[in-house]
Amino acid sequence: MRASDGALLPLDTLKNQQILLFAGIADSDSFVSTAKALGVRILHRRDFGDHHAYTSQEVAALARIRCEAAITTEKDLVKVALHWPRQAPPLYALRVGMELDDPSRFEAALRKTLQEMHKPATEGMPTTAAAPPPAPRVSPPEATEVKNELTEVETEEAKPAEIKEPDPLLPPSEPVSAAEMKRARVPLPSRHDNPRPNGHRPRPTRRNGNPDPPHDS
Repeated sequence: MRASDGALLPLDTLKNQQILLFAGIADSDSFVSTAKALGVRILHRRDFGDHHAYTSQEVAALARIRCEAAITTEKDLVKVALHWPRQAPPLYALRVGMELDDPSRFEAALRKTLQEMHKPATEGMPTTAAAPPPAPRVSPPEATEVKNELTEVETEEAKPAEIKEPDPLLPPSEPVSAAEMKRARVPLPSRHDNPRPNGHRPRPTRRNGNPDPPHDS
């Protein structure tokens, strides 16, 4: 228990005394049960809303209530201690703490809760089927033919020139000079070499092979 001047007192300091109990918390019933466990006699009770901001008029009204002492919470003591009159009954704050029956069990439960909170968002979600691989790209027939032709041309160009081996059964050939090649040339027959008889030109023929009839001059 804490006094308004900050001094700490034993819990049985106000035992069997008539007190005023007030607080601005959400669950005031639990606060009343804790005060009764100290053996005090609750003469008056005033309940305010959670996080209540006390006015000077409200503090003055509480201080005028006749009792041997007034008890409130630590957070409410901070709000009203500066405005509490000196001639009013003494004001105390009931310090409320928590004691664990099994600290190791509480620590394990707390650790598990924190691990659940920090799990990745995708963990535990149903897995989806993998997407099928993309279909192979098929080239049009025209492109395939052109590609094959280019490949054949490149292959032919890449082939080394074939060197023909001389035939052992034939006599070795000797180089021929330009003069000999000129003398070896055979002239082609001319139309003047074999003239038609009587100096007549050949008659033109039709497409069906029959000669055209002669024209009268």
